[in-house]
Amino acid sequence: MRKVTRRILSMVLAVMMVVSVLVITPKTDAEASMTIPSKVRCGVGIENNKEVYLYLDGSGYRIDKYTVSSKRLHVKAIRKNTYSGSVRLAMYADRNGVYKVSFYVKSKGGRKVGSKKTITVYAAGNGDKIRQITVGNITTKDENLKTSVYTNQKKAKIYVKGLPGIKIKKITVSKLTTEGEWTTTTIRNGKVINIGIVGGSSYSEDSYDPKHLYNKEEDLMAYTTITVYYVDTFEKASYGKNEEYPHTGFTIYKKASKWAY
Repeated sequence: MRKVTRRILSMVLAVMMVVSVLVITPKTDAEASMTIPSKVRCGVGIENNKEVYLYLDGSGYRIDKYTVSSKRLHVKAIRKNTYSGSVRLAMYADRNGVYKVSFYVKSKGGRKVGSKKTITVYAAGNGDKIRQITVGNITTKDENLKTSVYTNQKKAKIYVKGLPGIKIKKITVSKLTTEGEWTTTTIRNGKVINIGIVGGSSYSEDSYDPKHLYNKEEDLMAYTTITVYYVDTFEKASYGKNEEYPHTGFTIYKKASKWAY
């Protein structure tokens, strides 16, 4: 009876070892050295195509014929350097959505290197960083997104929505004062602000007209600059405590009613 029990235990242990070997398959050195993003963004329409860089890190390495999850996503390998093992994929979509691009990496001899690679593609608007900008009663998003907003509002709620993968860290507002100084304040997303009303002005001596010693120039528009600081979670980047986050932004234009002197 004991012999039977020992045999059963031995068989169970043997099966468990085989299963563990099948399940836990570590990456090869060649596969581990590759830099292939798992998530990327692209725009809608060919004018908003984005390039994705793949670093296969092996001389003679290339990607096998890739497949896409939908005909609405268009992908083209626009540059393939087999010497360094790098590839650039240009892509755009016909409409907003989430798509996938899949492929194998092959060595110079045609052998598959590692497992099948899949990149998830988030397509919306221009495929950049910001998906929606709201300034009071004005909202632009996706293909209508504009970085110049014209308004006659005195106050407006500022709301910014990032594309997938973009995490907004802070928003700042910069305006010109009548003393000729720029002031910058930090606001939370969705806060109501006063739109800037002070335009720039300058004086210059007019040596051609003795009746007028100075010329005066005043800007027609006052502008409020909105700067959006963010972290791109799709990119493997680390930010130190004293390091500034990457940023983007837009400008709010309003007819000036005061000028800096």
